[in-house]
Amino acid sequence: MSAEFEYFSPEEIVDLTEPVRETDPEWKGIIDNLQEGSESGEQDSAEWKRIMENLQEPGTGGEKEHGSEGNGDSGVRISKEKMEDGTLRETIRSPFLEKMIQEHKMEQDRIHDTGEAAKEWHLQKYNDTCAIVSQQFILNEYTKVIETEEEMRFAAMNHGWYVPGEGTSGEDIGNLLELYGVHTTTKWAASFDDILQASRKGERMIVTVNNLALSTEYSDYYPLCSSNHAIEIVTVDEVKQKVIVNDPGVEDGRMKEISYDNFMDAWFTGLNYLLIAHRD
Repeated sequence: MSAEFEYFSPEEIVDLTEPVRETDPEWKGIIDNLQEGSESGEQDSAEWKRIMENLQEPGTGGEKEHGSEGNGDSGVRISKEKMEDGTLRETIRSPFLEKMIQEHKMEQDRIHDTGEAAKEWHLQKYNDTCAIVSQQFILNEYTKVIETEEEMRFAAMNHGWYVPGEGTSGEDIGNLLELYGVHTTTKWAASFDDILQASRKGERMIVTVNNLALSTEYSDYYPLCSSNHAIEIVTVDEVKQKVIVNDPGVEDGRMKEISYDNFMDAWFTGLNYLLIAHRD
């Protein structure tokens, strides 16, 4: 195999990394943030200036600050390798951006630590308390104020947000979280991108689905069903293309992995209802 190296200016970074952004969430998050900062005028911020100075001024201190080796170049370098089958493989490298990737990954690992969410899961005690229990999962994880299903069910009944035998309407999902101090945003006809954005922030969500459409591989057969169940979205695994949920209605509901396609079919039955529980 033979390898060639080419150097590129910072202005070409976004274009050069486009192919990588399609397949590598870590690169996508970093480069998209750089691009969004530029487009939104955030380039005046100290953080944006620090990033751009390191990208635009290779060899002027960046190697000391970021531990670069060799000639101290902190710009983008692409290695081109000619494979045995004649194809050309390109690999993007930059000491500065690689350090950013590592920092970004560490932050994402912290945000997407799902250990606490997994601990909060349990089966619902009543057939109609899925929305209450889904809120309980989030409340107990966020606030560490341990409320039982019975306590939250009683509070919901007292406020008229839950009717035994009927359950909780979509308009009232989230009221218990607000009552205990967790700010929420509700969206109808939400997009999957809304879910992705909240997931990347480490925010938990609640959606309404049809339980049959969610639990069967033949979910395409349920397009006309209405939603009858609420579940918590813990996170989204963008690499495996799975939605990770805590489903209080089934015994294997702890951190259950649902394929994108299966999830979208089930979510459609609830008219793409989405509640986002904010951490701040």
